[in-house]
Amino acid sequence: MYLRHRGHIPSPRDPAILELSDLLNRLPLHTVRPDLEKFRNPNGVVLKITNFAALDPQYPDAGMSRGRRLDAVVWDQYAGHPGRLRRVADA
Repeated sequence: MYLRHRGHIPSPRDPAILELSDLLNRLPLHTVRPDLEKFRNPNGVVLKITNFAALDPQYPDAGMSRGRRLDAVVWDQYAGHPGRLRRVADA
């Protein structure tokens, strides 16, 4: 989602963000969800996008400066390889 919208942070009301939030909540990856209203909600999806913006040297603004260490690991692994990212995401 970040690479698709690179240079623009979408709103939590953006249809693509709403769709991604719904998809993330339907994935059978998490048996325990700490907060059903906040877990992978649209605001959280946008926050994650701003974390990636902070790591992107092409992003014109600062993004979120308090991203997590794992965000940097994911960024380093996939930002330069969008084809591989697409394959992993589709899987």
